[in-house]
Amino acid sequence: MARTSDIDRMGNAAKARFGDAVDQVAGVANDAADAVRERSSRLVDEAQAYYEEFDGGAAIDRLRGVISEYPVCALLAAAGAGYLLARWLHE
Repeated sequence: MARTSDIDRMGNAAKARFGDAVDQVAGVANDAADAVRERSSRLVDEAQAYYEEFDGGAAIDRLRGVISEYPVCALLAAAGAGYLLARWLHE
């Protein structure tokens, strides 16, 4: 039969091992959180740079050029989009 001191010793050993495991998991979770923060910060910076460089006027000018170059196709595309929008709103 195990003595009380043996049980205490086993309990302390288990507590030490469990505590080490918790510390390791907390360290890994902390490292992962730091990596996510760093990557999300980089992503926000890149998105901000893209937004600042985006020129909406150039896109509109290109669209106007395509419409003036291909007016029949533009009318067909507009009619198709209108039809699909009407069907979607009707349902």
